[in-house]
Amino acid sequence: VYSREGESSWLLMVLPVSAQTQLKGKILFSMSVTVLAALLMSVAFFFAWQVSIWICLVMFIGVTLVSAPVVLLGIYIDMARPRLHWDSERRAMKSNTNTIFGMLVELAYLAVMIGLAFLIPDLTVFVVTVSGLSLVLTVILYVVMMKTAPKLQARMMEM
Repeated sequence: VYSREGESSWLLMVLPVSAQTQLKGKILFSMSVTVLAALLMSVAFFFAWQVSIWICLVMFIGVTLVSAPVVLLGIYIDMARPRLHWDSERRAMKSNTNTIFGMLVELAYLAVMIGLAFLIPDLTVFVVTVSGLSLVLTVILYVVMMKTAPKLQARMMEM
């Protein structure tokens, strides 16, 4: 998210809003894509299998909660290690090691979630456990990101 700023990243420092406010905007934008995907998936599930609206609602909330730490972690990695100097947009995205690092961490997170599915045979307990764990991770990541945003943004300007 920050790497996309490229050579224009200096604008982040002169905007009349704090680093935290800018970060909140980036988080909201990224989460809006996730929420839209979860909503479309829940609606498709409702029409394809004619399940209860409550099941679709739980699925929507669950997918959103499980995705939130992944989204926040991706933003945090890019904020901590931005690639600001690139000669084309394609190179900025394709040769960015942050993407690979983020995918590896997300794979580990997914492995933990799959492991929990094997350890917790009861579906209700599994959903509550995974949702709770995801919510806790989301809150922790959000607090860390808000506290470190000004320092990391200032460091970006030195790059």
